[in-house]
Amino acid sequence: MRRMLWRGTLAGVLVFAAVLGAQSLLDGGGVGQASPPVSLGVDADPDGNTATSLGDIDSCISVEVGDTLAIDVVIRDVEDLQVWNVLVRYDPSLVNIIDRDLEMFLAADPGSDVVDHSYGDPSLSGAYDLLAADAADDPPHESGSGVLARLTLSALEPGLTPIEIEDSLLWGYPLHLIQVDSVAHAWVAVGQECPGEPTPTPSPTTTPMPTPTPTPVPNVGVDVEPSGNTATSLGTIDDCLSVSSGTTFDVDIFVEGATHLRVWNVAFRYDPSVVTVVDRDIQMLLAANPGSNVVDSSYGDPSAGGSYELTASDVSEEESAHETGSGVLVRLTFTAVGSGLSPAALSEVFLFTYPAWPVEVGSVSGGQIAVDRECGSDEDLDGWPDEIDNCPQAANPDQSDTDDDGLGDACDDDDDNDGWMDADENVIGTDTLDDCTDDAGDLDAWPPDNNMDKFVTTVGDIAVYAGNIGKSVAEYSELQRLDLNTDGYVSTVGDVLMYDGRIGESCT
Repeated sequence: MRRMLWRGTLAGVLVFAAVLGAQSLLDGGGVGQASPPVSLGVDADPDGNTATSLGDIDSCISVEVGDTLAIDVVIRDVEDLQVWNVLVRYDPSLVNIIDRDLEMFLAADPGSDVVDHSYGDPSLSGAYDLLAADAADDPPHESGSGVLARLTLSALEPGLTPIEIEDSLLWGYPLHLIQVDSVAHAWVAVGQECPGEPTPTPSPTTTPMPTPTPTPVPNVGVDVEPSGNTATSLGTIDDCLSVSSGTTFDVDIFVEGATHLRVWNVAFRYDPSVVTVVDRDIQMLLAANPGSNVVDSSYGDPSAGGSYELTASDVSEEESAHETGSGVLVRLTFTAVGSGLSPAALSEVFLFTYPAWPVEVGSVSGGQIAVDRECGSDEDLDGWPDEIDNCPQAANPDQSDTDDDGLGDACDDDDDNDGWMDADENVIGTDTLDDCTDDAGDLDAWPPDNNMDKFVTTVGDIAVYAGNIGKSVAEYSELQRLDLNTDGYVSTVGDVLMYDGRIGESCT
């Protein structure tokens, strides 16, 4: 899993969800997962509730002016919850939210790291935006029922106010939207009894998950010679810059065809022995519209490591504040510090459009910076010149090489070097990036090791074939793990004989 990249802004949490889950989406995970009906609600009297269990749900509570009370925002039957966002509406002339506790359901599992990004003035608008994410690097993420948030309210004036939930967004791990099937509201009666029959009381109402408006597919890239660019327009895009040592120069990261852009993130990769970042200007496209409120959450030491994490968020709640079109996401100022050839490559590229929808990115292009020399060829246009690219003909801007064999994952047919091609492991269901099971929580790593004990044994691994010879994997999908030759059938000749000479062998 990638490490946590953001802290401290609303949009940072949303981007964080993307970073953890985007690769799963690209690999086919996280979409279309079956899950039970999920319901949200407000419990006006939280007695009996805990972070991970619910007592009776009360739709109304009666209090006196000056009283302080607690209400719970609750959830039922969710799976692998990682990020949640709801808007709580109420009458601010009758009650005021004075405190909140989001270290509840999302914080229940050991290792959870809950980040609270709720915002808004609870005493003015009658709308309080609650948003939290579990920023833990690894699962598990919470499943079941419990309390998302406990709100503390102060009763101000006599009257009856609803406590309503609107605009709910739930994200599961890996990144996928969770359908909310029903929402139940509640009431607070100040200085009076709760309404009785025949006055209608709140009841669950179906709230379908909003569908994002289709948007054009934007492109993101690097322009190493940004003259002619402005925050909201692009000139000619250059992918090669040749400078002398000691020169200070600008490089733009740009986007083409964005629609209501709200959040963006990139990891900029370069050679710190050749160039170093000395400044950045992130108040560009995202800040162009009136009402924009851009927060810069970039981090890291740009002079070390060769990877600079850049992310920005427009936290304005006005749709008109979010930019559409093409322009510069960030302008970086560099100094050439040594002779050589540096990539100007982008990885971990994620965009969110208003209000909080991930956007598919069409193409990602890089550039190169040559100091005291000429640029080289870059056949795959990933920003890494061919002479220093571990996959010259396959774009791999992060240069990942899981098995450290000098061949990047993008062009390595066996990324974990366990003897099974990635294409076959994808059919068998084992992990293409792990050559040996490290612990009981791992995905299967080594195809012949059926019981995941790191050894090939007759009893542990071959005996499971008994009674399954001749069966079709299409008919018995649970047997795909036994189909080592990936022909769709469990057979003696095709699969069991692949164990010949392997008894006692260990993946360690």
